[in-house]
Amino acid sequence: MIGIAAMSVCVMTSCGSKDANKEKEGTEQVAESDDSDEIDEDAPAPKTEEGVIALLQEAYADANLISQPEDDECEPNLDLFGMYCSKEFNEKMDEIRSIEVSTGEEFDQITDALGLFVFWEGSTVTPKDFDIDIDGDRAYANYNVSNGNEELLTVLQLVYEDGQWRIDDWEQIGMMALNLREKMDEFIEAHK
Repeated sequence: MIGIAAMSVCVMTSCGSKDANKEKEGTEQVAESDDSDEIDEDAPAPKTEEGVIALLQEAYADANLISQPEDDECEPNLDLFGMYCSKEFNEKMDEIRSIEVSTGEEFDQITDALGLFVFWEGSTVTPKDFDIDIDGDRAYANYNVSNGNEELLTVLQLVYEDGQWRIDDWEQIGMMALNLREKMDEFIEAHK
């Protein structure tokens, strides 16, 4: 299994950059929309069930892009945790990366650069059957992910930060049972 530090290097050193393209596109959109106050009415309102579903669909689409790169292209440079997880979640990930570097011990609960967005390497995963519950700035999402052959029940806690939903805790039930935040806390506590 690849440790978090190695995963970061793998993802960060791969060629291509969707983030750079997004920034470039965002700049162009701002330049184009300076003269109008148009709002994309088709975009889901962020603090709704549709907003949660849109975030998760985008996250899995990005994971699938890494998992199934075109033969003639390098994997895109995407930090899925940085893009889709909460600030506190990422702070814990940074602490785990530091522990890995200083001790040489791997946090083996996340097995690859795609984190928990995949069943196994090379699979294309689709989220479906969403059940979303929103309580203020927190949301709970239960859904199945399918790799075409099997399904896995996934339970997420999300927090509303900086105008968008972010994953704050991750639990998978069944053959790949895991409560990620619990495992992160245990790893950090064991190295204090």
